[in-house]
Amino acid sequence: MSDNKPIYDTRVRKIIELLKFVIRDEAAQKLGYKNYRSLDVCMRRKNFKYDSESGQYVPNENIADKLKRTLKAMHPQRLQASSLPLKRQMQTL
Repeated sequence: MSDNKPIYDTRVRKIIELLKFVIRDEAAQKLGYKNYRSLDVCMRRKNFKYDSESGQYVPNENIADKLKRTLKAMHPQRLQASSLPLKRQMQTL
């Protein structure tokens, strides 16, 4: 399994900063990419994805982490009990 942590190198920081002022097509052209798709491939390799609402690249979330966070929001007590060892769970029942 690969580690899905975002890689913040100088190019990524430059792209993120540039997107605060111009759209993705213009940023790709200024940085020497053929089009925005090439820029997108570069950012995906660094574990980022494009958020169309904010017009910015954001760190890509691991699906398991996202699901875990959603479940905790829905059932905090249930997940807290299930994280206990099985022997303790039987005692609480």
